[in-house]
Amino acid sequence: MMARNPLSRASYSRIADSLSDFGSVVAGRINISRAAKELRVTQTAIREVLRGERGKLQGEFFGKLTGRQGADISGQPNASNLKAQLLAAYGQGKRSEINTAAAARDLGVSKRTVERWLAPEGRQRIAKPRTETLNALARKAKQSASTRTSRKEAMSSVRSSARGKALSNFGGKIKIDAVQGPGTREYARDRMITLALTPDQVESMWSAYENGGDKGMINWMNSRAQDYVGGWEFYQINSFDVER
Repeated sequence: MMARNPLSRASYSRIADSLSDFGSVVAGRINISRAAKELRVTQTAIREVLRGERGKLQGEFFGKLTGRQGADISGQPNASNLKAQLLAAYGQGKRSEINTAAAARDLGVSKRTVERWLAPEGRQRIAKPRTETLNALARKAKQSASTRTSRKEAMSSVRSSARGKALSNFGGKIKIDAVQGPGTREYARDRMITLALTPDQVESMWSAYENGGDKGMINWMNSRAQDYVGGWEFYQINSFDVER
């Protein structure tokens, strides 16, 4: 059986931009056959884009909530994206972009070796880790967002930060850019809403993500949005931010 060529960037974007017309990307409920027919693509292509968009949402939640923005939690070994996977798995150091000491301990290499992976091109750089190390790192990066223990560990640095303490003590707000609206899909539009958060709501948001991951965060957002307008629903989330 011949391997299928991956979707081009233009084809992927065209499908992704229309996906919420056929259901909820957030909930993973898309009318696959109708979408494929109307967009004139295969059902396989629709499923591929749906997986990709849900993966993006997982990354958006992880990056914005843990502060590890730009992290790669895909679980795919990728030497060219090494820094992003190290960020996902181990977070920032006290004075550096990556906690190289934690990475070294967990991956069974020296701190200097990790630093040389990240060094600019030149004599001191090691091009890439060994295959088994890359695989172990990819697994760890994926687990950082997919297991409760790892999410709590990632969130602990946020809770102890100055920004986190300010949110805990004084509250903040959440901005959600999404295809969203009240009632049925016909009333949904691509729009931005801003919801105020009390200190208790900040804590409930963090706990929802720590304990339930993406599903927990989505359920919390749906619940919080009911205070905005009853019956509010998110169909495709483009981005969100938590601000003081």
